[in-house]
Amino acid sequence: MKDKFFKIFDYCGEYSLYALIIFIPISIAAIESFFGLIFMFFLLRKSLKPDFKFLRSPSYVFLLSYFIFISFSLFNSGPNFNKSISALFLKWAENIMIYIIVQDTLCNYKRVRNCLIVLLSTALLIGIDALFQRFIGIDFLRHKTMVALYGETIPRAVTASFSHYNSFGAYLIVILSLLLAMLISVKDKVYRLSVFLLLILMQLCLILTFSRGSWMGFFAVLIIMLFLSPKVNKLIYVFFIFIMVMIFLPGIRERALFIFSPGGDTDRFVIWKGTFSMIKEHPFLGMGLGTYMDYFRPFVKKGLIQYAHNCYLQIWAETGIFALISFILFIGSIFYKGIKAFKIKNSNFALLGFICALFGTLVHIFFDNHLYSLQLSALFWLMLGVIVALTKQEEEAVK
Repeated sequence: MKDKFFKIFDYCGEYSLYALIIFIPISIAAIESFFGLIFMFFLLRKSLKPDFKFLRSPSYVFLLSYFIFISFSLFNSGPNFNKSISALFLKWAENIMIYIIVQDTLCNYKRVRNCLIVLLSTALLIGIDALFQRFIGIDFLRHKTMVALYGETIPRAVTASFSHYNSFGAYLIVILSLLLAMLISVKDKVYRLSVFLLLILMQLCLILTFSRGSWMGFFAVLIIMLFLSPKVNKLIYVFFIFIMVMIFLPGIRERALFIFSPGGDTDRFVIWKGTFSMIKEHPFLGMGLGTYMDYFRPFVKKGLIQYAHNCYLQIWAETGIFALISFILFIGSIFYKGIKAFKIKNSNFALLGFICALFGTLVHIFFDNHLYSLQLSALFWLMLGVIVALTKQEEEAVK
């Protein structure tokens, strides 16, 4: 009876995870709902078979350190203590649990394959939605309109079902990385053609976002994949085409060069300067988790109240240098183990795709605050969980 209930909870948790993946680009409310389900089924499974061997990984030392240090930042939250508590448990703890549950749930390659199928099938829907938005003016999933780009004459940017073109671009970095890895690995002609067509659609969507941070993230994906992949020749063409598009398409070139115009950085340099001033106030424990916008205004001349447009700086400003170092060490340990596992056989291209997606995302979040978006933070921690799951599978295969 115990085994029967365990299988039921395991099955329900697995398919709740697939549902969460589907709704990442579509609905924040659905993400919260399905996270609640996968968390409940995870607890039920562990109550029947309390197996926590996965916690022995060295990366959990860094993750635990990170959680402890962001908790310490609450001592500086002052009147915003309740807001910090909410951010600690309803944002960061939830994201960490996504990572833990994903790497525990995806215990075999069949489940990882299903995860990929769901992720890419959803991406196809989002890509079609983006083109619909481009030609009709509004997307059919969430009724979002395109975003006008301040100070520029180029067309408005597509967002698909996301609220902002940068968010859509961050999602596309992950999808494109997976598709590139699949394209250089598959042998079946029909399968390869399907992957190629979806890759073209996703690249077109990336161009239409006019998101410079996303373009840089995708460029980073291409660079690291050229270094890691044993099949470099096929990637050279993609790399060359991407560079040619950036140089020769007028609208794309204008958007890229706009960074050098007045206001072209969208006040990022002003915001970063103000953020460093915040950091000087409390460099070790930060101003308090989730309090960035509450304390930001006095540190800049302009009346800007927004995120730091740099996840690393915002983590430092809110939670201190020790939290930032712990976060970087945690991500770095996963990245290193993932590369090491891929190099065992140089054949697990799903692992390669997620490793490169992680690298591209780490570049992108230097210019934006995707870890503070519920949709994109869920995708980020999901990606970390998949890398760990695939790493364990590769390591166990050689034992």
